[in-house]
Order: sequence, then C-alpha cells, then structure tokens
Amino acid sequence: MDGFPKLQTLQIIDCRGLNSIFISERSFHFPLTLQIFVVMSCKALRSLPQQIDTLTALQELPLSHLPELDFSFCEGACLSLTALTRLRIGSDNTLNTLLKEELLPISLVSLTITNLFKHKCFEGNMLQHLSSLEKLEFTCCRRLESLQEDTFPSSHEVPSIKECPMLEERYKKMEHWSKIAHIPVKIINDQVTI
Repeated sequence: MDGFPKLQTLQIIDCRGLNSIFISERSFHFPLTLQIFVVMSCKALRSLPQQIDTLTALQELPLSHLPELDFSFCEGACLSLTALTRLRIGSDNTLNTLLKEELLPISLVSLTITNLFKHKCFEGNMLQHLSSLEKLEFTCCRRLESLQEDTFPSSHEVPSIKECPMLEERYKKMEHWSKIAHIPVKIINDQVTI
C-alpha cells in the first residue's frame, strides 16, 4: 500500500481463496486518502485489517457475500469512520453485529441491506441514531416478512424495497402497510407510492 499513497478506491472482489487481509504495522499502512473500500464475494475471508479505523476519508464501505468474516473489527472501528456516508451490508452476521452493538456511524446518508437469508423481521430500532440517513434500501432479502414500526429514523423518508418477495406481498395485500404508512414516499420494485 505504501506504493499507492494517493489511492482513493480499493476493490477486493471474488477472491474465493483469500482468508485474511493483513497489513503489517511496521512496513505498510492504508493510504489515508482511501474513499471507497469494497470487499465482496470472498467466501473464505475471515478478517479485515485492524487499521480500518484509520481511514478517516472513507466514504463508501460495501461488505457483501462474506459468510466467514469475523466482524469483531467493527467494535469501535465503524464509529471512527466519521466521513462514511454509504454502507452496504450483505450478510446476516454483519447486520447482527452492527445493529446489536450500535456500531453504525451517524454520518451515514445511505444504507443498503442486501442478501439476508435468515432474517424474517427487521428490528431496526437501532437505526434511530442515524440522523443523517436519507436512503434505506432492502434488496434480495428473500425471507424478510416485516419491518418494525420504529425501523426508520425520523430523517428518513423514502425506503426502497427490491426483490424481497415476502415483504412485497404483505405490502401489496395491505397487511403490513400501517408499519410504513407514516412515510410519505415508498419505493417497492421501482414503483413509487405516495
């Protein structure tokens, strides 16, 4: 990484044999200019660098399809990322860790939750502190059936739901509509409802 002192985007995608990303404290460091750090579809990946909390310029952190990743690095690290505005969470374990410990930084403007396979209900009361959140998207959450009434922060007005068939069906039948009726605009599979 020392060879790229002005690096702004780093993507690690589809490295199926990769089990850790380690940066020696003596020899290397993350460039402080890094704004986008993408880690996706690395099935064996177990850890991310502990220095992630030093990425003060980081704005986007998509983490998806990482079934073995240990999210203990998140404890305190995510809260240090005060420039982080966009986060993509693509696993049940990641979501559980981040929500349980309230580790999401208040700087988030956009949060995408995708590829949940275990969650049937999204208990998002732990999003309430995200006062800057403007966009909340649920996509490809096949088993998701309901959203808690207090899921959405007061600043948030437009939830987007895509490819979540059980949730979509409940809203179409108006079974669950009261949970999001207070939100003026809703987007379900690219259809806007006011």
